[in-house]
Amino acid sequence: LLAVMAENPSLNSFDLSGELSGHDAEVSHIAFSPDGHYLASTSHDVTVRVWRLSERKFPECVAVLHGHRFCTMDVSWSPDGNRL
Repeated sequence: LLAVMAENPSLNSFDLSGELSGHDAEVSHIAFSPDGHYLASTSHDVTVRVWRLSERKFPECVAVLHGHRFCTMDVSWSPDGNRL
């Protein structure tokens, strides 16, 4: 996984490269929240995970959304960042 968020001044050109541990299958899509503090990932393991980003720590999984019948291929945030 390689993700780059460069337009959020509070994260100061935050770069994330590496592995997000937690999904049991291939990650199909990621999306940064509008404020740049969270990352959502979808996977062929039929889950969506929400990760909290910080300036100096590797992302922390703060939510796992279960209940999909098929693999999730896409994710996006609402403009206010309160919903996926």
